[in-house]
Amino acid sequence: PYSEFAAGEFQLKTRIFISAVSSELKHIRSLVRDELVKLGFHPEVQEHFGTEDGELKLKLQKKIDQCDGLIHLVGDGYGSEPHEPDIELGRRSYTQYEFLYASTGAK
Repeated sequence: PYSEFAAGEFQLKTRIFISAVSSELKHIRSLVRDELVKLGFHPEVQEHFGTEDGELKLKLQKKIDQCDGLIHLVGDGYGSEPHEPDIELGRRSYTQYEFLYASTGAK
């Protein structure tokens, strides 16, 4: 996530997590991602990392913590949710969880 700054120097790009229900807004999220890249940001989306070696909520927390901000796209879809409700938040989709988690971290 670096961009060329001056001859041989690099600076960190601002990292932005893009949150959306994939089944409904995947295309829109891709458009937002492409525009952020054009503007010099480093977008993170859930498709960039798998869930095969761990629990998705923990991976989302780590990715969101590494980002400087979050763009949350809202539509009519609910999205998938964990098998067990969150102890603090109750039954929430992963997309709702991304937003609520980022809100508590002042993203």
